[in-house]
Amino acid sequence: MHHILIEARGIEKRIALLKNKVLLECHIFRPDNHPKSGQVYKGRVQKVLPGMQAAFIDIGMEKNGFIHRDEIPAFQEMSKEKQKNSSVSHLVRQGEEIIVQVIKEENSEKGARLTGILSYSGQNLVYFPTGSYIGVSKKMSETEREDWREWGESAKHGSEGMVLRTSCAAAGKEAVLDELNELRQRHQELLNAAGQKKTPSLIKDEPFYVPLLKKWSSIESEITVDDTAILKQIKELHTGSVNLHRGHEMLFEHWNIETELVNAGNPQVHLKNGASLVFDHTEALTVIDVNSAKFTGKSDRQKTVLHVNLAAAEEIARQLRLRGIGGMIVIDFITMTSKEDQLKVTERMKALMKEDPVTTNLHGFSAMGVFEMTRKKERPPLRQFLPVQKSENTDERERQHNEALFFQLDRNIRSLQFDESEAIWFELPSSLLALGKEAVYKLIINQWLEEMPFKLYLTERVGAASFSLRHKGTIAEIEKRISNE
Repeated sequence: MHHILIEARGIEKRIALLKNKVLLECHIFRPDNHPKSGQVYKGRVQKVLPGMQAAFIDIGMEKNGFIHRDEIPAFQEMSKEKQKNSSVSHLVRQGEEIIVQVIKEENSEKGARLTGILSYSGQNLVYFPTGSYIGVSKKMSETEREDWREWGESAKHGSEGMVLRTSCAAAGKEAVLDELNELRQRHQELLNAAGQKKTPSLIKDEPFYVPLLKKWSSIESEITVDDTAILKQIKELHTGSVNLHRGHEMLFEHWNIETELVNAGNPQVHLKNGASLVFDHTEALTVIDVNSAKFTGKSDRQKTVLHVNLAAAEEIARQLRLRGIGGMIVIDFITMTSKEDQLKVTERMKALMKEDPVTTNLHGFSAMGVFEMTRKKERPPLRQFLPVQKSENTDERERQHNEALFFQLDRNIRSLQFDESEAIWFELPSSLLALGKEAVYKLIINQWLEEMPFKLYLTERVGAASFSLRHKGTIAEIEKRISNE
């Protein structure tokens, strides 16, 4: 059974995907000005690159977005024969206005990946105003799939496309047609809004949870959310169970996700059998070292090594997905002298990575005996949003560390909103107070001061590594304690 947890009470929004209560993915969203997946922009073609069959689009950000020829609607409307000889320079011109949607967020090296084939997600289908594609859920029977494919062909107008979900069968064709017309109306409203906007500008900003719910739409899941407004919106998109978390504690705390996230930020992962993994991130690649540690086994060394490596493969596959690790990956399994054992580990890795929705390429064991693979970079690594571990180089990641602490503090303060104390006092490290003077963080602090039912005191604790809740009580008590410090 899959569970999706959506924690929206804090300034930092978080979504977790669990399977049988085991954390598979965690996505973190913070307030910033970077383009987000699902957003729609009115942009301008900045540069056309025929050699790359692509173009750069100015969407009003520091970095231009990137669109490939195949993502341009005019290309999709061509016959297969014409597509073979089509150049991007025939489809878009420099200076031309274009409406695009973000399909991959920017990173430190590249701007956002864009598409001109917009998508609108409903409860029973995903609608594409252009694309000429009819897709039907593979979970339906062949007879049902053919029936719905024919229905889709007859219901679409011109070059429209759609993906019909499993829930269509239960909803019925009349209800699905009503939903299709609603999505068409949403597209028309977007075009009307675009006509009123300057170029470049943001036209449509999807709620942070929509792209992930689209991505996980084929998974049978139960959703728990801690916000009533979001609950109502999700019920329009999700056919499964949607529940409201009513507890005073934060949702992730209630599900013990916080402990998992602390572990996900640690370079070392301990396995149940006593072995461990060590993750080492460099600019070029990620190295994972498998250490047998306390595990010695009860049989001969060869069987022990194979057993440890197979167990390590299981956890490595989970950690790659959870930590959002991409790029080149080298795994230093415990040395196996048997080629047959190496093959067993390789086959196990292949089977495990098939469960990963992100594109991976396994190259197997090299001549040096290390396992080589690549995993597509689809999102920022999770460690970027977590406090820095003591074993890491804090000079390089000091700002990330302070930002992570700040949002932890935000959750701590918001979790106390039902506390009956007249005043609450937190002590903060100097670096956190300095961050709080920046505009975006100053606004958040002002929210605390205005919205919390208690008077909030934030003071400096020189030399402290993190914040701490110093005292809860009356205003007089806390002010006396502060003056005596």
